[in-house]
Amino acid sequence: AALVRHTIHALSSLAQLDVLPQRALPHRIERPASVSARCKDEVAVLRAVAEKLGFSRYAQELMADLFLDYAHLAGAWAETPEALTAAIFLFAEINCIDLTHITELYRVFGSDQKNVDAAAARMRGRLGCVSFDPRYLGEEGFVTMLYAVVNGK
Repeated sequence: AALVRHTIHALSSLAQLDVLPQRALPHRIERPASVSARCKDEVAVLRAVAEKLGFSRYAQELMADLFLDYAHLAGAWAETPEALTAAIFLFAEINCIDLTHITELYRVFGSDQKNVDAAAARMRGRLGCVSFDPRYLGEEGFVTMLYAVVNGK
C-alpha cells in the first residue's frame, strides 16, 4: 500500500514523464509469425528460466519479445545459449534489475560470462536498446524509471 501511495504521489506531483524524448524512442520491430514458430523451443526454455527467477508473466512476455525481435534481425546468431542468457540479462538491465549476483545463471544454458556479455552487446546494438526502453519495460522498470526521473538520475 505504501508503494502504491508513493507511486501515485510521484506521478501526481514529482515525476516529469519526458524520460525519453520522442525522437529518441526506438522503433517497433515488425516480425513475421514464422520467427515465433522457429524459436518456439528457445522461448519455452527462456520463459521457464524467467519464471524460476521470479519474473511475472508479463515480464516473461516482454523478455520473449526481446528475444524474438533479436531472432528476427539476427537469424541464426540468436539461436545460441549465449543469446538466451543475454536476453535475460539485457531485459534485467533495461528494467534496472540487478542479476549480476546470480553467477550460476551464465551456466544454465551452457555458456560463460564473457560470451554472454558479448551476445548482450550484439543484442543491444542490433535492437537499439536504451535505458527504460518502452518496448521491453516491465512494471518494476516503470516504477524504477519514475524514481530515476524524480531523483534526476
